[in-house]
Amino acid sequence: DLSDRGQQPIWSADRRTAIPYNGEMYNFREERARLEKSGYRFRTTTDTEVVLHAYDRFGEACVDRLRGMFAFAIWDERERRCVLARDRFGIKPLYYSLRHDGLVFASELRALVASGLVPPAVDARAAYEYFRAGSVQEPRTLLTTVKCLEAGHVASWRAGHFTARRYWELAFNPSVPVADAAAATRDALLDSVTHHFVSDVPVGIFLSGGVDSTALLALSHHPGRR
Repeated sequence: DLSDRGQQPIWSADRRTAIPYNGEMYNFREERARLEKSGYRFRTTTDTEVVLHAYDRFGEACVDRLRGMFAFAIWDERERRCVLARDRFGIKPLYYSLRHDGLVFASELRALVASGLVPPAVDARAAYEYFRAGSVQEPRTLLTTVKCLEAGHVASWRAGHFTARRYWELAFNPSVPVADAAAATRDALLDSVTHHFVSDVPVGIFLSGGVDSTALLALSHHPGRR
C-alpha cells in the first residue's frame, strides 16, 4: 500500500496489537481472502496488516502460513508480550538485545547502537570469526550484548523472560530420482518466480550474465507463469 495508510507501525482496530514489519509476503492476497471469510476487516492493502490479523487469528503459529522474506515484531498489549519472527532462510535480518528493563530490537546493529540503549562493546571472538571466515555465525553478532534471531525462528518476550524456537528447518530427500528432481526443481523455480512478481510497483530483473539470472528471466516469460 503506497498510500499513507501503509505507514508503520500498523495497529489493529482495537489497538490491542501493533506491528513494524520489514519484508514481502508473497501469498498475502490468499491469506487476506481467508481472513476476510473469517470476519476480519482491513483498512489497508498491505501485507503488513495481513500478518497482524494472522497473528490475532493463529498466534505465533501465523509464521507457518507466511510465504516470503520477512522480519517483524508484534506487540500484544493485552498479554504485554512482544513476538519476534524471521523468515525461513533469514533473508531479512533481525537483531535484539535483552535488558533488565525490556527488549530492544532492530534490523541493523547500528540502529541499536544509535538508540543509546545498547553499549557498542565488540565481541572479540566474533571479530576473529569474521576475519577468519568472512561472517559471524548466528546467533552471535559483533557486539557482546546483541544477538541475531536465527533464520526460521520465532521468539517471545514477556516480563523479562525471552524464549525462541525453530518453526522451520530445511530437509533433503536424497532418494528422489534425478529426472524427478530436475522436474521438481523447474516447477519450484517457476512457482517461486510467479510469486515474486507480487508487487505494488513494476518488477525488474538484474542480469549478471550468469546461468542463474538468465534462467530466472526466461522463467518470468514462461507461459506457465501467467
